Parts: sequence; structure tokens; C-alpha cells
Amino acid sequence: MSLLSVESSHSLPEDEENEAPVSMGDVASFPLALWVIFLITVAFYASVFVFIQNGSQFLEQTYAMKSQPAAFLMSLPYTVSALACPVFGYLVDRTGRAGAAPHPSLDPGPTPC
Repeated sequence: MSLLSVESSHSLPEDEENEAPVSMGDVASFPLALWVIFLITVAFYASVFVFIQNGSQFLEQTYAMKSQPAAFLMSLPYTVSALACPVFGYLVDRTGRAGAAPHPSLDPGPTPC
């Protein structure tokens, strides 16, 4: 047994160890607001993925771009996310402000003196 599993088995309080297991029937008790969030997320990603799938062809046909620059533009969101997520994750971990700044653009940050 690893050190982490030994530590985690001792970290739960007594009352949490005896809780009923989670079942698929629990999904029916989710509040309406959560179901609306699920629906919005699915609708958003369905539209975004369709555009990303066909975006290169769209740029090639509409703006007469060559294949490689069009593919580069369509890969930018993934490249920026791959680079920025660890950086912002580290910053949130260091500042401890995960709840205060759900998105970096919404965080005003410290005001200059």
C-alpha cells in the first residue's frame, strides 16, 4: 500500500465513512438549476466542436486561406489553453483565491498604490 493511500484512509472523519454509497438514482434529485447548467454546457460545446471541426475548411473557402495557416488559427484555443491553464492554476494555488477569481479576466487583482 502506498503512503498516499494510507494517509487518505485516515483523513476522513468518522461520520463521513459511514455514509450511504452514491447511486445513479441520486441524479433524479439534482436541482433544476444544475440541469440548466448541464443543458447550457452541452449546447455550447456542441456548437463549438462543430465549428472547430469545420473551421479550417470555412477559413479556406471564405477567406481564401491556405490549409496550414487555417489549421494553425483553429489550433490556437487549444495551444493557449495548454499553456495558460497550468500557469493560472499555479497562480490560484499560490494566492488561494480560487473562489474569488473563477476566471482570470474577472479578477481585478491588487490595486496599484
